[in-house]
Amino acid sequence: MMKKTFFIFSMLILTAMASCAPNPNLFSEIIGMKPEETVAVQPDRKAEADKDSADKADKPDVPQAAESAGKSDAGGSDKDSADKTDKPDKADAPQAAAAEHPVADAPGSAPQASEGESPKVGETDYKIGSGDVLEIITWKEPDFSKELLVRIDGSITFPLIDDIHVGGLTPLQVKQIIEDKLKEYIENPIVNVTVKTPESQKFYILGEVSKTGEYPLIKNLTVLQAFALAGGFTEWASKKEIILIRHEDGKEQIIRINYKNIAKGKDFSQNIFIKANDTIIVP
Repeated sequence: MMKKTFFIFSMLILTAMASCAPNPNLFSEIIGMKPEETVAVQPDRKAEADKDSADKADKPDVPQAAESAGKSDAGGSDKDSADKTDKPDKADAPQAAAAEHPVADAPGSAPQASEGESPKVGETDYKIGSGDVLEIITWKEPDFSKELLVRIDGSITFPLIDDIHVGGLTPLQVKQIIEDKLKEYIENPIVNVTVKTPESQKFYILGEVSKTGEYPLIKNLTVLQAFALAGGFTEWASKKEIILIRHEDGKEQIIRINYKNIAKGKDFSQNIFIKANDTIIVP
């Protein structure tokens, strides 16, 4: 028992002396540890302390990070708003492109009338010609209601009015002329003029086509449609040297037509409308 008490007391004295001694290795030598092991412990603790400091430096403060993220989001929103302002709406893009680059009319296409503009009177109205049969009816006046043939000179003979030149006029124009002349005999005459038989509306195709002859012009026909009515060309037809002869205003006009240019889409302007008494010659 005495030995054990002495040993504990001796260890306490040695511990106190080691803590106060200037030599740090003294305590290690007393308790039996090597100096290298004691020194090695100190760098490990220092390295752990350095590592903890580095981790704290790498991790930003949470409020600061949130603030930075908020600023970044705000900057992105501002950028997106600026991009939306600079970029036009997709729905408006085609209209803007159409305003900057208007589409040109296709070759041979009819000109489009502007808004509020009506077609010119007389461009498509029927023109009376020799051989036509006109039905003229005067309201409540059977004596002034007749069916009349337009003579070769383009005139008709009407009761009390005698000869009226109607060749080249429209039915509406003939109506106005008759009403003005009947005012001398009838109070407020009402006249209606109708083309009952349009015998003057004919055209002719000659030469190297399948079916030559006279054809009725019952609607607006083009040159290509006229060739279709004639059954097309023969194998010897010269499609580049077609001639159209037109009599208009007392003059004879010759129009040259190149069918191949029309068929290939090079010149649709030559695909003109046929008029009454036109003669087409395919050499």
